[in-house]
Amino acid sequence: MNKIHNEIVLAAGFVRTKKPEIARKRVREKDIAAYEKELGMKFGAQLRDYLKKYGYISYRGVTLLGITRDGNENMLTQSQRARKVNRSAKDLAAIETDEGDTYILVDSEDKVYFGEAHNFWIEDLNMTLYEWLLSRFAA
Repeated sequence: MNKIHNEIVLAAGFVRTKKPEIARKRVREKDIAAYEKELGMKFGAQLRDYLKKYGYISYRGVTLLGITRDGNENMLTQSQRARKVNRSAKDLAAIETDEGDTYILVDSEDKVYFGEAHNFWIEDLNMTLYEWLLSRFAA
């Protein structure tokens, strides 16, 4: 098995055992294509998998952004906001934010970054999306 597959399996195990809140109406591939077009970026394999399987995840007071077929577009709106306040985030999608001051962002290869509003830099966290997801909820 390759690394991406292993991470997808581990994330699925987390959702199965911990039972976080996930979207009831998750997006389909055609929905994802529309969001990619709107953001001007291709989503990586893990982000696509995350959106199709979970939509968003909320667990122990932490909510990871997402998009759903019932109107939740917080990943889209927060990505657009991050791009307005930090030009280094122009090719990234927001996956978590604390009221718009700091962001966790993901690129088209599922690499995760940290960025702050009004600071024109981002920091590579040296993790993939699912590595970050699992570390975020580890406890």
